[in-house]
Amino acid sequence: MTSTHLVTRAGAALLIATTLSCREPTPENTSCDGDWYEQFLLPAPAELAGDVSCWTPGEEVADNVDPRCQTEASVEIQVTDYQDQVPVPGASVTLFADDSLQGQSREVAMDDDGIVTETVLLCTPTSYRATRPEGALPTTGVHEVFSPEDPVEAHFQSISEGSKSLLQLTFQKDIAPGNGAVAGRALGCDGEPLENAQVVVRDADCHVSTDAYTGYFTNQLPDLFRTSTSADGVFAVLNVPPGDYTVELFAPVPGRTAEDPQPHVRAGSATLTLEADGATVVDVQLGHDDGLFYPAACSSCP
Repeated sequence: MTSTHLVTRAGAALLIATTLSCREPTPENTSCDGDWYEQFLLPAPAELAGDVSCWTPGEEVADNVDPRCQTEASVEIQVTDYQDQVPVPGASVTLFADDSLQGQSREVAMDDDGIVTETVLLCTPTSYRATRPEGALPTTGVHEVFSPEDPVEAHFQSISEGSKSLLQLTFQKDIAPGNGAVAGRALGCDGEPLENAQVVVRDADCHVSTDAYTGYFTNQLPDLFRTSTSADGVFAVLNVPPGDYTVELFAPVPGRTAEDPQPHVRAGSATLTLEADGATVVDVQLGHDDGLFYPAACSSCP
């Protein structure tokens, strides 16, 4: 998999930001008792749209990884700007040979085109931290797994001060000094975006920050009217205090009718660490509870 591709035409969002009022859910901190999450969710317009063939509610999807696929290969890495997806000259990346920022690391620098070629282990967890000059948010990505299919490319995100300001203006929610942002996509069984999912970012005790704001996107642009993911699957949670979190993916209960109440079911999750004044990019795939999932090509290698 490659890291999240987010706002591509974000400048257009400035045109609507001054005319719309922000929807403001006002959840309270809670603990992991019963359907604790329902107070943080809004009615979804329909059932999940996307590939849900692997998913049975309450059961985790198992990955089948062929050890022969876990070989070294050259990967072309780009650090691209969150707002316009243009490669960032002068950016730096620290690669961690682990599913966290605790593994063996090495630092690499982009060339003048914002590109570098590095050797990584395929079908093996890798994490990264991307930094760039001029006051951008350090941006972390976890649960990255590179496919043995060629060509192997990776697009790592970097959030500039301008991109941060755009998100704050569009969603009308500031990121306080010391806090950060969590962003990513909801994905179906095939790794493609999943529509009509909602996310909650919680700590180990199921406490949810009352200062955080969760927003969704349409056509990869921030959308104040969305109450769940659109066909692009993108979400962002702003003003999150630093710490260890779980991003939980929720779906309307499968098979419900329009007359039924709209309870939700937990459909997947991913763990992450958010650093102070930083951002973490993470995808959450249907049926996976740790955020770590492997491309189908990792299941069989010659």
